Amino acid sequence: MRLTLGAPGATHGALTGPRIKARRCKQLERPNRKQQLPLHTCLGVTSRCPPSNCGNHVTGGYSEQTRTKMKKILMSVTMVLLFVEGIQGQNHISSQKSTSDKVGQLFSKYNNPNSPGVAVAVIQNNRIVYEKSFGMANLEYAVPISSNTIFNVASLAKQFTAFSIALLADKKLLSLNDDVHQYIPELPDYGEKITLLHLITHTSGLKDQWDLLNLAGWKPEDVITNKNVLDLILKQQELNFAPGEKFQYCNSGYTLLALVVERVTGKPFATWTQENLFGPLHMNHSFFSNNFAQIIPNGAHSYKATETGLEESVFTASAVGADGLHATLADLCKWVANYDQKIIGSDVVFDEVNGIPALEKSGNSNLNAAGRLKLSYGFGQGVKDYRGALRIGHDSADAGYRTYIGRFPQQHFAVILLGNSEAFEPEKTAMQIADIYLARQLSPPATEDAVAGKKLLIPETMEQTISGQYQLGDKRILRIFVVDRNIMGEIKSERRRFDLIPLTNLEYENKPKGIGVKYLKGNNEGTATIEFSESGKSITATKLVHLDLSYLDEYTGNFYCGALDAKYAIKVQDDHMVAILPRNNAVIITQNEADSFFGSHWWMRDIKFKRNKTNKITGFEINNGRAKKITFLKIGTK
Repeated sequence: MRLTLGAPGATHGALTGPRIKARRCKQLERPNRKQQLPLHTCLGVTSRCPPSNCGNHVTGGYSEQTRTKMKKILMSVTMVLLFVEGIQGQNHISSQKSTSDKVGQLFSKYNNPNSPGVAVAVIQNNRIVYEKSFGMANLEYAVPISSNTIFNVASLAKQFTAFSIALLADKKLLSLNDDVHQYIPELPDYGEKITLLHLITHTSGLKDQWDLLNLAGWKPEDVITNKNVLDLILKQQELNFAPGEKFQYCNSGYTLLALVVERVTGKPFATWTQENLFGPLHMNHSFFSNNFAQIIPNGAHSYKATETGLEESVFTASAVGADGLHATLADLCKWVANYDQKIIGSDVVFDEVNGIPALEKSGNSNLNAAGRLKLSYGFGQGVKDYRGALRIGHDSADAGYRTYIGRFPQQHFAVILLGNSEAFEPEKTAMQIADIYLARQLSPPATEDAVAGKKLLIPETMEQTISGQYQLGDKRILRIFVVDRNIMGEIKSERRRFDLIPLTNLEYENKPKGIGVKYLKGNNEGTATIEFSESGKSITATKLVHLDLSYLDEYTGNFYCGALDAKYAIKVQDDHMVAILPRNNAVIITQNEADSFFGSHWWMRDIKFKRNKTNKITGFEINNGRAKKITFLKIGTK
């Protein structure tokens, strides 16, 4: 317990700690009430007594007896203070160590020289309370990650792009409600106004650039520039939906916002952000790069898991705005601090970037009671509730880079995670850290597992190996297929479909349905053997080969899409129907029901074939989550 002496003139009752009985002057006589005597203090007690009548007082100070007693009391109090503060200090250090240990345990699997890893920072009340790095930035040369390792931070770039637009709006160089055609007049006329705010909040209705690029035949290893993206966006004559109608994450909007910054300021986006964001904040190792071949000293490489071990996952895109930002942990701590310290940006700017903009759209079923679109996304960041607290953040992924910045403004708390492993789950981990530090400030989790885990990410080659049709002993056929790296199963005769969650690279299960699949072996001809279990019973099944797929012949042929300037060949090969894209990218497509198929890749999800009045196939339409109404027409037939 901390003891503090009262101020001069206070009674001893003002002390905290053991009560000290006030000592009365022995020679003090009750004065006449009308007599006015001078004030003096005895052991901190204010009283009125004639100094000449008190043996404890001497002219100009205390008596030697009183001084000696006061010294003893002060020494005793000081000893108690030092003892109590020592205990409190030890408890505080112990508590800090315990918290740090808990955080460190979350990254234990990355804490070795043979693994990619993570750079971690926790900021509380404008102080970095935890900062540590785990694993390797470069496995080939055994370079460890540090707070000064430069990461490609993927979509964390969006909050910097949105902040740039907010700064320009505050300077009256543009308005958030301006039509994007005012700055990019070459965009097609979609018949409705698309504002800069629509681009910022992912409510523009534009098709996403990555869906379009993949559908057009671009490969992950291709060098993709802002010009490549813009050329493809300009080919799209339709929107996914009317602007402001709903939220749909769209990278295209942020690529266009970077172009708006360039056309308003007359400077390259990388230059303007350096002068107006990174420079003023002394973020000396942060920059936007439109050249994937740029040499980046102390840069982190990214990695993915394969059947034979880890491989480097190279990100060659050179577009900026939606991504393209490189930064260190130390620099991003300065960025997060700016939200509190406001070194750059006015109060108006911070009100914008920390909130959810008001978007109005008449006749929209997605409106709230105030007539505004229901949103949980603002200026390049999600704005959501986490266990009763306001959380503003964004997680990101490019190649093997996995990053996250999350802020709890009301608790003055933030977490920054920069990883270079495809398997790392930054948002989930960040919330586990928040649970540790804010345990007493957050509401109880809704369930025991407050943060749901994701499925094990296994090599794509294994997913392809196990896919196929298997003859079960009871003459049923089990079909195993992959959609967006999610493994699924279906008993064809029962039209019963179920998810299969990987437990390891070789074992999968659907626990609620009591179903399990275990890969046993395979051979060079592509034949695989599995063990299928259901309701406690197991059976060995072999993949069927040389299937009769002649019933799919009417869907085959060549098809062309003007919006992508791409030709597809639909064929049956290797016991699958496949779509052969430009440059020979092959995507397995599987029949779901009459004329409806789905692809094995996230960017080719729903495929619906179209027929004419004579029941002949005339084309098909692709509808993905972020790119809809992509129409192909059959060519090369009369």
